[in-house]
Amino acid sequence: MIKKIFFLILTLFIFTGSVFAAKLPESVKNFITADFPATDFRFDGIIILPDNTVYLPVFPANMSKTQDIYIVKSVPEKAKLKQKPDIIVLNNNFCLLKVIEDKKQKTVLRQENPFPEILSGLLPQDMLVPKGLVLPANLKCIVGNLRINSAAEPDIKVAPAKNEFESVIQNTPVEDIKGTVQTLNNKTLYATTNYSKNIQVIQGENSTPSYALALKSIPADIKLAVDDKFLLAITYNRTVLDIISIADNQIIKQIDLTTQPKEIVIDEKNHIAYISSPVKSIIYVINLDNMTLKQKIKVNGMCEKLSLYENKLFYTDKKDNELWAIELDNKYKLKDLGTFPNVSAIKYKDGNVYMLSRTENKIAISKYETGDLIKEYQVVEKPVNMILYKDEIIILGAQNGEFQTINTNDFSLSDIKPISQGFLNSIKQIKGSSLAIITDIKNARYLVMDLNTKKIIKTNKINIPVNAVEVGEYVKGFN
Repeated sequence: MIKKIFFLILTLFIFTGSVFAAKLPESVKNFITADFPATDFRFDGIIILPDNTVYLPVFPANMSKTQDIYIVKSVPEKAKLKQKPDIIVLNNNFCLLKVIEDKKQKTVLRQENPFPEILSGLLPQDMLVPKGLVLPANLKCIVGNLRINSAAEPDIKVAPAKNEFESVIQNTPVEDIKGTVQTLNNKTLYATTNYSKNIQVIQGENSTPSYALALKSIPADIKLAVDDKFLLAITYNRTVLDIISIADNQIIKQIDLTTQPKEIVIDEKNHIAYISSPVKSIIYVINLDNMTLKQKIKVNGMCEKLSLYENKLFYTDKKDNELWAIELDNKYKLKDLGTFPNVSAIKYKDGNVYMLSRTENKIAISKYETGDLIKEYQVVEKPVNMILYKDEIIILGAQNGEFQTINTNDFSLSDIKPISQGFLNSIKQIKGSSLAIITDIKNARYLVMDLNTKKIIKTNKINIPVNAVEVGEYVKGFN
């Protein structure tokens, strides 16, 4: 009897352990994408069809290894996948339950006598189910240890900021450039400020946020990832990485990094996030496919001002002003690039490194391989940021609201050109466009620059002093 009990416990442990991984079989994915090519197979197991239809996967206790997948049972009967049936049982015992709306609550279709393949299965145990989901009583057995938040539980989606920042917003007389920026029409802006724990969510060119996402502390950095469907957030006085599902407006996962993180850089090509921790001289590597901590890179110095180019991750040592490159395709070899004071940004192009000094108002250009200095220039006052666009580097000067450019072919420096009065603290290219957003932390607005003409084409006033902003595609929500 004891042996039987032990065997059952061991079987359950192995079963639930595999379900925690929530890795859908490739054969099942291929079967679904044959009819719905743009299906999103989320890392926690949820399946989202292109029209936002959501299916909950039920992992079988004993899954067949067959690669030729087809439907053996469905509700309604003999339905094809294209018809998006409420219940699907596949020939490998894998089941799919469609999330439906019934009496204003999210649920799945109730069967009087559920299929045995469903009753013997289990939902992924780390899945973020739609908030307020109510499962039929006769399906409670498939829940296991999965947590399902009730509709009444507190949400991180909260009311937006209204007038709470009036005391810190200045009203410098500035030119107000009106018009419409088509690129922003279907975009969402995620803005942080030094005065609030909340991320303000702004739709298109609206002047007020639609809502906010409440964090536990003031954000240190945020970055969009995985086709703008997730927002990675790190905050001050916390060691945790919060991974927010935009469609759910919920924290889908948290990773305790164990040390205070500072910055996030996204490698879209390789589905990796790099997160610096200057206090412990560590860069954390996050796998964005499954949102897990892949490894830790031990580095020299207090790493900050991360910048990623061509399999090289650059940073500066805050303490000693030493610049380093991590060669990601060379067993994480560290390369010493020399010293430069108070670096505010690092760029790399065609084998050359561009280093910007905020306090010295200088930029230096050196050869990556040899370290030889190519050029050093005095530039705009208080250069806080720069971006690389085509064959130019655009340097943003905060002190007088101005910019300069450097040609990356002949290293020529342009004249200083004005942008606007205020304190312009960041410039960020809108992905996939020739536009950039410039934020003004004092005057609660942002400016839109055409990177081809270097002209400001729009000024948008908002009711928060923005420290940093992420711009992503609009994501339709579940809740």
